[in-house]
Amino acid sequence: MKILLNFLTHETKSGMHNRYFPLSLGLISEFIKVNVKGVETFLFKRPTLLSKHIETNETKPDIVMFGNYMWVEKLSLFYAERIKSIFPDTLVVFGGPNLSLDEEKKVDFLRKNSFIDMIIQGDAEIASMHIVKGFKENNSDIEKLKSMNIPNTMSISKVSNKVYKGDNLDFRIGVGEISLEHIPSPYLSGGMDVFFEDGSIPLLESTRGCPYGCTFCQQGTKYFSKIRYYNDVRILSELDYIANKVKEESLDMEIVEFADPNFGMYKQDTKIFQHIRSIQDKYDYPKYVFSSSGKSQPERVLSNSKILKEGSMNLRAAVQSMNESTLKSIDRKNLPTEVFKKLSKESIDTYAETMLALPNESKKTYIDGICELVDAGIDEFSNHQTIILKGTPMEFDDY
Repeated sequence: MKILLNFLTHETKSGMHNRYFPLSLGLISEFIKVNVKGVETFLFKRPTLLSKHIETNETKPDIVMFGNYMWVEKLSLFYAERIKSIFPDTLVVFGGPNLSLDEEKKVDFLRKNSFIDMIIQGDAEIASMHIVKGFKENNSDIEKLKSMNIPNTMSISKVSNKVYKGDNLDFRIGVGEISLEHIPSPYLSGGMDVFFEDGSIPLLESTRGCPYGCTFCQQGTKYFSKIRYYNDVRILSELDYIANKVKEESLDMEIVEFADPNFGMYKQDTKIFQHIRSIQDKYDYPKYVFSSSGKSQPERVLSNSKILKEGSMNLRAAVQSMNESTLKSIDRKNLPTEVFKKLSKESIDTYAETMLALPNESKKTYIDGICELVDAGIDEFSNHQTIILKGTPMEFDDY
């Protein structure tokens, strides 16, 4: 069985808009392959490479899956529709964060995009595995697969127009019997090798979940509230693998990024920082470590950042707002302003993100917040427009 996994990004003459490794695809691919026999997976980020693969391969794909993110949704929909028109018997699946939590809106999405056979809500590894198994067991019959009502999926019958919806089961890896260690590392398996190129950015994950419930965030629901940890041996091995690859192939790569929403604030993070420093000393790589800094344990976050080579980590303070009323309305917690002042005194580079037009924010409170951060010694700012994202508490009408 041939499966194409896609997290597409826009391409221009200057390169890709998104240079990050598609870690989510790698994890789903490894989990499927370890649990379903006779499966071959192909991972794509560049639309040009996906087009070439479809045009030049003699065998049609059995399943095509797309990671649905806000900034590439139209691109993914374009390719999904085109692939379905060429291979009508190919199963087309959408997952990822840019899917509404509202049942009616999900049904509407499927009706408007009838070339999509099925959508997955939440962590996709287990649901994807069940889809692949079910498709094989039903001899690639799409209608029979839909009628299985696989948990955490939704589909609409092309024959009866019936909506099929699986039960909402807890398919979070690391919560039930299946731990994060049941997913082989896509780096150590060589599954990410195709994405090593000049200017690319390896994406790593040392934890899953976020204890905070920010209403604008796609990890702001209770679903993501439990923190799950990867084995540190795995993470250290992945860092070694990446550094060796960059050196052996003389690649012009400088950055490693951690996808963790609160990197640096957990006890086990210290070991990761120490290992990154040892790699920096040996390979002069990575020159920069990107992450979203932890929103609590400021002393630990500061201590960990100082382990790395000077200037390699810019502490990212995603404060969003400094207005207490706004923070309460978005269920947000920030590091105390005193932390930024301390960082400034110790000459540590800092970077703050704020969001325009959050609830209970006025022009005055917003500007006052910026001034407070400037006075605290913040070096750089990004000012983002608030967007009501699908899959967030903010998307619901009552909010």
